[in-house]
Amino acid sequence: MTGLYQDAFLRELQEGVTTIMGGWGIPADAQIQLLEISENATFLASAPGDGQRWVLRVYRPGYRSIPEIRSELHWIQLLRAEEIIRTPAVLPSMDGGYDHLSFLSSSAGPLAVACFEYVYGRAPTLEDDQVALLRQIGGISARLQEHVRRWQPPPGFTRKLWDFQTMLGRQAYWGDWRCALGLDARGKRLLEEAVLWIFDRIQRYGQSSDRFGLIHGDLRAANLLMDAEGLQVIDFDDSGLSWFGMDFAGAISFIETEVDIPLLQEAFLDGYRQIRQLQREDVYMLPVFVLARRLQLTAWVASHHETPTAKALGEQFTQGTIYLADSLMAHRS
Repeated sequence: MTGLYQDAFLRELQEGVTTIMGGWGIPADAQIQLLEISENATFLASAPGDGQRWVLRVYRPGYRSIPEIRSELHWIQLLRAEEIIRTPAVLPSMDGGYDHLSFLSSSAGPLAVACFEYVYGRAPTLEDDQVALLRQIGGISARLQEHVRRWQPPPGFTRKLWDFQTMLGRQAYWGDWRCALGLDARGKRLLEEAVLWIFDRIQRYGQSSDRFGLIHGDLRAANLLMDAEGLQVIDFDDSGLSWFGMDFAGAISFIETEVDIPLLQEAFLDGYRQIRQLQREDVYMLPVFVLARRLQLTAWVASHHETPTAKALGEQFTQGTIYLADSLMAHRS
């Protein structure tokens, strides 16, 4: 079983970045290094001498349309302009084409590339105060949602829909959870029961505008930077239309079995309620969204098995998903 981001393809992308980075004023002798492989490939450009840095994201082939990418970048710029949250700037290309985008040639076809301001800070870890962190994330989520409730997106604005079918259906964007690494018959039966429970709860909850809309979608530690002023939010690649409560599920992505979920849920809600109120049914749905997200991530680990994150998690992540489903289902309502 092979995946997209093999060494040869990554070298190709790195070489491609060097051919177009001048479009953002990055000097030709800047050093390029791979920062991260997830859905996309992200590179760091460092100028010799003054040490100026830039972050370049090469978008995964065939996953985001150009209108989707342009919409993501538009939202980031608006959030900065209105000071809703702190997030790095999208840097304009010198030719001004395609709303800050450039394109590199690859064996997978032309790939969109965006360049972002480099900001200093560090990602939170489990060694940090998780209660304080989730309280801050709750506030960020509420500010984003308050903005979304009053904002009228411009014509052509489009982002992916994250609903039951696109998260957990047979044609889900991140793959089929049934293909989870190391999933045996017993585990599959339990997860099938969990998915039916999620579907039933989601169907009853609905998608009214007070609970469903544009979200960041991935407010986990890897997409946050801590500095003296608080948190900066990065990587809006998963932003799309979904339930507002999915922001909490995103905040504890990959660590669901390592933390006290009820404790962190209360911290998130504490920060959230400083800005925006929730109904009782919104709170009741949070464990449902946590399990839905975990199943979605379990599918992602299998479909993106070549990435460092997926390699580190492996079959053990599937077993953790089974454990979480069993635990949450025991307290279902």
